[in-house]
Amino acid sequence: MKYLSFLLIFLTLSTNLTADTLIINDAKDGWLNLRSGPGTSFRVIQRMDNGLRVQELERNGNWSNIALPDGREGWAFRKSMKTASSDSGKMVRSGPGEWYYQDGEAAWDLSRNGQVIASVFVGRDLETGDYYYGLYRMSPDPMIHFMGVSVAKSGGKVTELAAGDCYGRNCMTSYDNGSAQVRIPISRQNEAALLEEMKSGKDITFRYQTKASYADDAFKRMKMGLKGSRRAIEALQNDRRLPQ
Repeated sequence: MKYLSFLLIFLTLSTNLTADTLIINDAKDGWLNLRSGPGTSFRVIQRMDNGLRVQELERNGNWSNIALPDGREGWAFRKSMKTASSDSGKMVRSGPGEWYYQDGEAAWDLSRNGQVIASVFVGRDLETGDYYYGLYRMSPDPMIHFMGVSVAKSGGKVTELAAGDCYGRNCMTSYDNGSAQVRIPISRQNEAALLEEMKSGKDITFRYQTKASYADDAFKRMKMGLKGSRRAIEALQNDRRLPQ
């Protein structure tokens, strides 16, 4: 009996305790529901776009308990996610505190007390290979409307980047912890020019409204560095594991 009990405990631990990085990969809809429990009868917490990286915490049959980058947890259908390969987990970093490339996304993180409070990123859709860029920001005064974005060069030239229909809240996702993300698709006709602007720029500035600035009929700016972005974005462009 003691041996049987030990075996059952071992099998439970080996089945349910995981440490995999998963990538949302729903070929049908392009997004996946995060639910409050392991089944379709449980409440939908939010939608997760294809390409989002999450951490698997536990497995229950066909469902996985996962943690999102912002710390939110929930359950998702395991077959609509794929494990990040060992190759895609390799990181290309220009230097400490600079741009890096990992898992289909080039990014630069702004941290405070060991926590990422903002990120600027360029990535590619895992299904179509289309590029996108955007900003993640966490603050007690959350971002509620996206207003525009520009890149400044070392010589002082400033270029307004194309944002398509992504003004206002059209391409924004908000979370309960005060964070929000705007993810802007890059059209094929703007792809080469926009990526070159980001690779050769000195810094990038996002304009947006928060609850406080909206009340004052104003907007805020967040400036993020582009130092080292060329190497990271070119690693993204040259990643042959992604759709071409």
